[in-house]
Amino acid sequence: MVVAPGIARGQGTIAVRRLIAVMALAGCAQSGMPPGGPPDTAPPRLVRVTPDTNALNVRGGAISFEFDEVVSERPRGVPGLADLFIVSPSRGPSGVSWRRTRVQVSPRGGLRPNTTYTVRMLPGMVDLDNNMDSTGLTLVFSTGPTLATGSIAGRVFDWVTARPAARAIVEAIALPDSARFGAEADSSGAFVITHMPPGQFLLRALVDVNRNGVVDGRELFDTLTVTLVDSLRREMLAAVRDSMGAGIATADVRDSLTLRLTLDRPLDTLFVPAPRVFSIKAADSSVVVFDTVLTQADVDRAIADSIRSKAVQDSVRRAFVADSTRAADSVRAAAAPVPATPPPRPTGRRPGAATRTPPAAPRDTSSRIVPKPSAKLPVTILYVKFKQALKPATSYRITADSLRSVTGATRTSSRVFTTPRPAARPDTSKARPDTGRTTRG
Repeated sequence: MVVAPGIARGQGTIAVRRLIAVMALAGCAQSGMPPGGPPDTAPPRLVRVTPDTNALNVRGGAISFEFDEVVSERPRGVPGLADLFIVSPSRGPSGVSWRRTRVQVSPRGGLRPNTTYTVRMLPGMVDLDNNMDSTGLTLVFSTGPTLATGSIAGRVFDWVTARPAARAIVEAIALPDSARFGAEADSSGAFVITHMPPGQFLLRALVDVNRNGVVDGRELFDTLTVTLVDSLRREMLAAVRDSMGAGIATADVRDSLTLRLTLDRPLDTLFVPAPRVFSIKAADSSVVVFDTVLTQADVDRAIADSIRSKAVQDSVRRAFVADSTRAADSVRAAAAPVPATPPPRPTGRRPGAATRTPPAAPRDTSSRIVPKPSAKLPVTILYVKFKQALKPATSYRITADSLRSVTGATRTSSRVFTTPRPAARPDTSKARPDTGRTTRG
């Protein structure tokens, strides 16, 4: 170490140490703003998209989304960042790269010439403070001189439960080149795939429970082939569709005259579960005679008819009572003396003004209306009605021959059920216990 003339070696060392400490403090002071301040509650905001929406003759191979702050690689509501973007058309999963404030989506195989693309960013992008974007974005552009105008819309239902299939994945697969146009159904099951060219498509709706884009196990789906000219609507009926026929899952005794069957797959809506399809035998192989087989729809219809009939009877009864009361009141009023009419009290209104209270505005219940599928619902619940009561505490075997599922497959299955023991009756033969009280004569 070189020391300036006139400064001792010890004093030079102390001076250098002080200079290093001062430089370190200066470096710390310049590292950034001190921590603190109000917490960040604003979601990440999209500031630039490339290419612009409605752009024509686009060149390049990627779509870029730039935000006003660093976004997380783990969005909310989907397994990964790639699942946050739906590209139509596509030939497989798109590549997604993350660069702090920018996310870049690269369609598999690059952008095709003379093709209209729809890229949807789903809600779920979050920043490093876990603030989520809840709106998403839809981007449309073309690699050719025009935008395609065709569209397919509709609604996806869980066919068995007759309820909308929220967030179902819908794809229109072009035939024969297999380009995929996709969309996601909303909370009411409604979907629309826009900016499509005319042609023939395989339309598929999937209730994708694990969000992997593949029909797995017992997941519900529906497919049909459509020809698109300009626009069309289709109702998608998602159900379990595999190569097995319907079979008996459980057999429960409801009462001494009713047996309830739950099927493991929905029946074909054209299949009639007639009594000849079923046979019931006791443990000694003797045949048990039963009366009829009803579906859940038959039972619900009978209950509704009973309620409707009772309501009509109650309405007639109330009308009869009201007429009788009105007649009695009119007779009583005719016999009573007419009281003197008091002079009218001032109301503060001009003569002839209406005094009737205006009717209340009707309540808007449109948001509470749950859409129902127009097609006939498949059957999963059956009721077997017996002519005579079954013996208690006895086992029986019921067999269903060739039940046909919604896919057309048939299967024969059987289940054993046991009737319950009779309820024990309280024993009243014993003398009442002595309470120690005496009765006076």
